[in-house]
Amino acid sequence: MPVTQNFNIEGVDRERDRDLVSPVHVTLLNVVISITNLCLGGVTLSAFFFIHIFVTSTSLKQHVYLCVIGYVIIMTQAVHSLNPHAGWARMVKYENRRMVHWTLQIVGTILVSIGSIIRMANVNTNFNSTHGILGIVAFLCTILTMIGGVVNANSSRLNINKTFLTLAHSCLGSLTLCSAFLSLCFAFNSMMYRVVLGDKSADFGIALSVVALVGTLVSPSLDFVKRIFHSR
Repeated sequence: MPVTQNFNIEGVDRERDRDLVSPVHVTLLNVVISITNLCLGGVTLSAFFFIHIFVTSTSLKQHVYLCVIGYVIIMTQAVHSLNPHAGWARMVKYENRRMVHWTLQIVGTILVSIGSIIRMANVNTNFNSTHGILGIVAFLCTILTMIGGVVNANSSRLNINKTFLTLAHSCLGSLTLCSAFLSLCFAFNSMMYRVVLGDKSADFGIALSVVALVGTLVSPSLDFVKRIFHSR
């Protein structure tokens, strides 16, 4: 079948590229990913601690739990799953990494969609704050990224340039995470968070979010540049 053939060729190319990368490069990427995961854990704990330190609505708790788990935990790991130089991924074939990526993306999309819809259904002021606006942008980008992933997976059947679709899917996925993490930063910067946990905690949460976002996007950014040069 054409799809399988294209799928295997791309997998072989990725495995070959993995073997050609220097040990120093691999070590640096692993250090970045380790630091990133620590920051992701800190961001998650900060968000969860905040919603339990005072009495708040059930819809807000559901929103925070679902969106933080979906974006900060699952979707970031979906990005790491395609990195052939990251920890466990070095021991897994490309086909299996891609399956893990798809599974995480689907689960993450379901969680953030439910979390976003719950909040939008209970709050009428989504467009009154930067956090709300960026949250809606992240939600829409999430849906578009999922659609783009489906189209990208069936590029051979649709007779569409594979490289272009992959680059577009990567950009849209990165935009999704940027919107989600920026929305989270503005949540940490909110008056409510600063009053409850203090300015230092808010600034620390923002710093962790920025480092986690940058660390998550290092690998796809390098892959994006590599694909552009290889396509010439």
